[in-house]
Amino acid sequence: MLDLKAIHSARNAENAVRLLSEADGRGLYIAGGTVVVSVGSPNIDFLIDLSKAGLDYIRRWELQGEARSDGVAVGAMVTVADLARSDEVATVDGGLLREAVSRLGSHTIRNRATVGGNIASWAYPADLPPAFLALDAVLVLRGVNGERSVTVGDFYSRRSEIHSKGDLIIEVRIPPIAAGARAAFEKMGRLNQDVAIASAAVVVACDGRTIREARIALGAVATVPFRALDAEAFLAGRECTGESLAEAARIAVSGVKPRGDRRASSEYRGRMAGVAVERALLRAVDPATHSNQ
Repeated sequence: MLDLKAIHSARNAENAVRLLSEADGRGLYIAGGTVVVSVGSPNIDFLIDLSKAGLDYIRRWELQGEARSDGVAVGAMVTVADLARSDEVATVDGGLLREAVSRLGSHTIRNRATVGGNIASWAYPADLPPAFLALDAVLVLRGVNGERSVTVGDFYSRRSEIHSKGDLIIEVRIPPIAAGARAAFEKMGRLNQDVAIASAAVVVACDGRTIREARIALGAVATVPFRALDAEAFLAGRECTGESLAEAARIAVSGVKPRGDRRASSEYRGRMAGVAVERALLRAVDPATHSNQ
């Protein structure tokens, strides 16, 4: 149980970071509050409430110097339910986030859980991180020395190097997927609201029957969400067939030792991760290319 001495309300991101750094004791940011009790400990003295910090927006993100359509910036306090309802987000992500959100917990959780909180709570594991990884999304962080941008991939793979104590996620920036690309999300679990045994998010762009580019991200498998770079490289320039997609799924999980817990053994989680990747890839490509299935 939390034994709090104070709850501070932040006026904006800068104020939130300052409150956390200057208040006495140990503090924690609170967004939707769906995981704060399990994240916290009896040693937490205060919370920084972000509900009035002005981070609940969805707006255009102008990509500087890039010859493609603008992306979308999603504030960290946007609820996952509002993310799913956003037509603006769906125009750039191929519907991937809407699909991932549909598998995220109950209606009650989706109405409270926030985008920033879901990104920060990957260890549970959360459902949005692999989707953001597959979209090549960028995070804007606020720390005591100001704002900086990092890729979602670096946020997870190099967290100890790039994340400082007290950093606050301000927004996630989503670039548009390539013209003609298709995306899909798969989650392995008994029910939608269950924590995932394994999940996979993919974005695939094809030129006819040839795969031009593929992005494959996995969640719930290892200690952090990750991109299956070897599998992506295998698919690039390869003909889109059931056999090639199945082999990519095998490669995607071959280089990682899945974690085991009360929900699934390491062996079972690894098998289910491969199934999730293959299913997502099959749904992301044109079904007509799989007449041999």
